[in-house]
Amino acid sequence: MFKTSLRLLFRLPAMIALAGCTQKSPLPPISAAEPIGLQMLRTEAQLSRHPFLTLLGFERETDSVFVRVERAAASIDASRSHTGSQSLCIPAGARSMTVKLSSLHRGRAWPENWTLVGAYFYAEKPQRLVVSYEEGGASHASYHVALPPGRWTPVLVDIAAALAGKTTADAGSLRYSFESALAQNLWCDDVIEMNNTGTLIDTLSTPDIGWTVRERGFRYTVERPGAFRLTLTGAEAEQQGWRLEEANEIRARFSSAGRPASRIIYASGRQYTDGEFRALDAALADRLAAQDAAPARITVAPDTGRLDRNSAGDANNDGYSEATGAYQIIATGPRLELEVSPTTAPLLHPVLEIRGLPAGKVLTSMEGKLLERTARLDDGRVL
Repeated sequence: MFKTSLRLLFRLPAMIALAGCTQKSPLPPISAAEPIGLQMLRTEAQLSRHPFLTLLGFERETDSVFVRVERAAASIDASRSHTGSQSLCIPAGARSMTVKLSSLHRGRAWPENWTLVGAYFYAEKPQRLVVSYEEGGASHASYHVALPPGRWTPVLVDIAAALAGKTTADAGSLRYSFESALAQNLWCDDVIEMNNTGTLIDTLSTPDIGWTVRERGFRYTVERPGAFRLTLTGAEAEQQGWRLEEANEIRARFSSAGRPASRIIYASGRQYTDGEFRALDAALADRLAAQDAAPARITVAPDTGRLDRNSAGDANNDGYSEATGAYQIIATGPRLELEVSPTTAPLLHPVLEIRGLPAGKVLTSMEGKLLERTARLDDGRVL
């Protein structure tokens, strides 16, 4: 039987000692005199990471010309704003609000590189609405949204998915409709376009199991070229859509308000959906299934740590979480030494999930050879 020794060593980089010498300065307060774009960079963390364009800020009376409200007369209101000093007040009794994107995009291709389009809304009480993108009398995307009370909430449309990547000469309309006539005033501010296309993880230069995790619009794409490719719809687009909780070179973890509620995808080609295993890499499916059914035996040097036999996903208290596909280990200090004894051969890309290691960089070696594939999670765990 193949047996290997895996030793983890902990070392704090010297620069960490300098962290306590400086303090993070608070952001200066928002000034009504600042350009709206700069204010939004400060108020929305997402916008600070992605290019965006403010189409309407409702700082001028003429901005309301591009908006049509059904069965009511909207007005510029200085009593409440998301950014700047004013917003558009949609009075009680209104049935819908339409933004004429075609007028705002005149002379430009549509949607260019923008992936999301929408506006911010404020309601004093909970409010339901439907946002849709309409073109040529047809609706190409529609989302039901429940606005929480007392805060500005972005209500956006995934225009990249709605148009399937096509570019046209004329834009359609953005329509916000209400299930019945509004029983309260509703405020709208900052009609924006955003390009949130981004690569969250790219380890394609890594030998053997390099992969990518990408975001575009309300969709995530998880791919290892030649092995598997998955596209997941985000929670913004579907009530039971997926929310990214963790992404690194080893795995991506998603949660959902529906069923299934959790999804873990490993770069090695394993997936666990509500704890149910599935091999994504067809070429390795039999071997991956075999090692999941018969986990390796882990022996931890007693003076360095122990197996966690009581984790929530461990069905038979052997230190292997069948729900997450990772061996569960607790370190008792800055150094951890253990031995892995496979019950199947070969053992393909096992993942150790370690709690208890101090903060800082983790150095890992296997039989004297340095390993570089580690990830530190936000809660301090190490993969």
